[in-house]
Amino acid sequence: MSITLYSQFTSGFQNSMVSYQDSLNARTPQAASEDTVLNRLAENIPGMSAGDLKSLDSDDFSPEKVANRIGDFVAQGLEAARRSGRSEEDIQNMYNAAVSGVEKGFAEARDILDNLGALKGSIAENIDETEKQTFAFLDAINPSAQDAANSATISRLTAAERYEQSESLSLKVTTQDGDEVTINFSNQSRYEQSFGVESDGSNTSALFNISRSEASNYQFSVNGDLDNDEIDALQNLIKDVNEIAGEFFDGDIQRAFDIASEYQMDKSELSSMNLQLTQTEQYSSVAKYSQVENQNAVTQDAAKRLGNYAQSFENASAAPTLDFVKEIREFSQTLLESLVTQDARYREADSEQQNRYNSQLDAIAELTNRMQPSFVHNQE
Repeated sequence: MSITLYSQFTSGFQNSMVSYQDSLNARTPQAASEDTVLNRLAENIPGMSAGDLKSLDSDDFSPEKVANRIGDFVAQGLEAARRSGRSEEDIQNMYNAAVSGVEKGFAEARDILDNLGALKGSIAENIDETEKQTFAFLDAINPSAQDAANSATISRLTAAERYEQSESLSLKVTTQDGDEVTINFSNQSRYEQSFGVESDGSNTSALFNISRSEASNYQFSVNGDLDNDEIDALQNLIKDVNEIAGEFFDGDIQRAFDIASEYQMDKSELSSMNLQLTQTEQYSSVAKYSQVENQNAVTQDAAKRLGNYAQSFENASAAPTLDFVKEIREFSQTLLESLVTQDARYREADSEQQNRYNSQLDAIAELTNRMQPSFVHNQE
């Protein structure tokens, strides 16, 4: 067998020289050298034939195109072996055999061209560049290198916090004449944020999300016909309630209780009152750190992910709906004033009576402005 193999190799070597010399009369030295390189590579790479490379168009005989054709052929062979259930050891051996074949193919091609005196100038440079790009492609698909990348440790850190606040005021007053006045106000606010970062040692991606919402509700009703003295008494009552609510919602519950205990209602005009103030706050946070073995290499560009998020967040922050939320109190107060001033009792009242109504609106506005929720949570 060894004699037969040697005979075939010698015959192929001689045929290559004859093919090259014959082609000099019909083709350029560059084209003939390309044939020599392709023939030697095809013969030495396991499973490859000259037709696999010579199927390239004449315009495709560039170092990049030849390198891509060889690299794609080897990569497809390795993938087919994986799908058929071959072991990673077998796949690595297949890769090593292909690399050895490429090395041998380029070496034999150089020997042939050198013996013919053609390995010089642009021909030598073209072969060098083709070899360089071919091995760069093969290095990129080396199974052992991919296994090392896929086994990298991924570190993840996630954190989230939530703050919720709810406030409400309910005031019911009955006059001595039996008229009933009801004022209800409620406010709910929520603040949430989350943060995550992931790193595999060479790439890092981060994501930050923040949301804020607020909802307010006003109700103001009068059942009966208030006279001027009752309106004055109610106005004074609202001012006193405003002071109590201010202390309460500012957090000084004891002070609010003391003021409420000492309060004396104008019993000449008012029969009874019922004031209820409530405030609830909830805060929660969680943080988690983990490390996992990466079975599939992370290929997404972290900077691109973060950049896309930053743009989305910027667009969301500029949305007109968020401006409306930020100005919810001003909007609600304007709406209340509009409803009152369009009421027939207001429009038919004289200037003095309208001033009294306006004073009540101002007192309500001052009361609700006291109920400013805090969205900022500082953690030392």
